[in-house]
Amino acid sequence: MAWPFRPALGGPARGQFCALAGPDRVSFAEFIGAIAQAMGVRKPMVRVPMALMRPVAAVLQRLTPNPPATLDELTMLAAGNVGDPRPAAEELGLTLTPLAAAVREAVDQLRAAGRLGG
Repeated sequence: MAWPFRPALGGPARGQFCALAGPDRVSFAEFIGAIAQAMGVRKPMVRVPMALMRPVAAVLQRLTPNPPATLDELTMLAAGNVGDPRPAAEELGLTLTPLAAAVREAVDQLRAAGRLGG
C-alpha cells in the first residue's frame, strides 16, 4: 500500500493531508450495496437507527478487540465525510477507479486467493 505515496515524499504535498477517495460519491448504504452486488449477495438491507447503533458499538468496543464498528467510526459515518480525490490522484499519479469496478476487482482477488467464498 505504500507505493503510491513515494512520489509525494519529496514533492510539494509533503506533510499535507490528502483524501484518498474514488470518483464516486456514495452513501454508506450504497457502498455496502456495491460490495453485496459484487459478491452476488441478494439479501435485503436493514437500516438500523444511529440511536440503536451507538450503545451496541459502545458495548462491543469494550468487549472485543475488533468490533464491527466503533463509536468514532459511527460519528464519521453520521457526519457524511467526503473527500476530493483530485489532489491525491494528481500528486500521486493515480488513476481514479469507479467504486463498482474497484469492488469487483477486490472481490475477484480475494476469491482467487481463497480468502472469500463463492
